Amino acid sequence: YLRGLAAWRRWDWLNSRAHLERAVATEEAAGRAPRAVILLPLMGSLNGLGEREAAEALGERLAALPLGDADRAALALQQAWCAMAAGRPDRVLASFHGFVALAARDPARLCPRTAYRAHTAYVGIPGMLAHYEAYVRTCRTVEGDAAAPWHAAPRLMEAWIHLWRGERAACERALAEADELRRRFGGIAPIEDAAARVGALYAALTGRPEGRELCWSLVKRFEHPRGASLKVAFERAYVCGVSKVAWVTGHDADLRECERRLRAPRGPREWAFIDLAQRVLAGQVALLDGRLDAAETEFAHAVGVHERLRFVQGHADPRIGLAHARLLRGRRDAAWAALAPVVAECLAEDVVGPLLCEPPAVRAAM
Repeated sequence: YLRGLAAWRRWDWLNSRAHLERAVATEEAAGRAPRAVILLPLMGSLNGLGEREAAEALGERLAALPLGDADRAALALQQAWCAMAAGRPDRVLASFHGFVALAARDPARLCPRTAYRAHTAYVGIPGMLAHYEAYVRTCRTVEGDAAAPWHAAPRLMEAWIHLWRGERAACERALAEADELRRRFGGIAPIEDAAARVGALYAALTGRPEGRELCWSLVKRFEHPRGASLKVAFERAYVCGVSKVAWVTGHDADLRECERRLRAPRGPREWAFIDLAQRVLAGQVALLDGRLDAAETEFAHAVGVHERLRFVQGHADPRIGLAHARLLRGRRDAAWAALAPVVAECLAEDVVGPLLCEPPAVRAAM
């Protein structure tokens, strides 16, 4: 169990699963039902390997157990991860909302135990920002005066909140605080990964070159043997992150390289959003080539699945791409029909994130 947990904390999903499955077998051989303390990280390992069906089945098994609040909160986070990977944003919202409510019941105990696992991958799902804000407020109530490693997680969550709202100074402060905590307590895999993702996009939006380097560094991890257990499920997801920054910054060579890497059909262990990202990238490359008919077709297909598969850290909003393609073809009314839902969503949530994450030429045209 301890070997499995140690591997789980460093995202070594293959070894984690192997050790935890042996722990389960040991319990069962002794005539005992495996405990949640073993099954929860095993569910996380299965999620990390892209084995969603097995993870979901284990989640149902756990949900039937008499769990305490801490285990119930951990389960809610794993269920949100399963739902996001499968393209079920309604379940992501429900699971994360349940987690936030549980954390608020005993923040002193639960916030330090859950902060690393409260993933920021769900930014952009309508309604999610309010849940992130509620969780950050809960964390703030128990952080105290002394710094602790787990404090970096809510700071990075704050950075995403401020970035999505277009609050540059507040985003910079949150990133600076997170960086200071990382320097003092560095080496925590989920913190380093989260910092690179939000830092790369922030750098891209503020014209700093390090955004591209950060994104490619995340992809290059998969060349190392230690990245083997992440490669099948997540390599192309991180390639999508490169494409996002390339689109914002106008780095056409990177965008074309990402589109080439995304052409193959989605694998069974990859997140469902890959299907959407493929269409968005194809539309963007068509725009670069001046193939406006093809661009409109690709973006229109992408819009059809956008509500279910959106993952804003991995692609631009296809509704904006569709509006831009139509505008370039002189179809202003049709362009507004595509853009209007984006504007309405931004007004309803008080955000500008989807509009920010476009190159200057597209923003100017809008």
